[in-house]
Amino acid sequence: PCRTVTPDASVYSDIVGKIVGKHSDSSLPLPEFVDNTQVPSYCLNPRGEGAVRKILLCIANQFPDVSFCPALPAVVALLLHYSTDEAQCFENPCRIL
Repeated sequence: PCRTVTPDASVYSDIVGKIVGKHSDSSLPLPEFVDNTQVPSYCLNPRGEGAVRKILLCIANQFPDVSFCPALPAVVALLLHYSTDEAQCFENPCRIL
């Protein structure tokens, strides 16, 4: 079913703290739809790799009906290079989904 409202950057800012909590970025679990695939780094530093994990968790929270999407970590990692911040990077794949 189509959504009437697509999560945007402001949604990310609201939910990231609730979802991630006090976990360190590197210890965050990956969502089930990633299917235990390795998250590509594409020359991201450790902070960027952690941001990819946070963004994926927030996407999983907003799209619980997505059950299999192993390419999404690569898409998010690439988009992070071209985004001004994590919130914008979250918004772009949400619009695709």
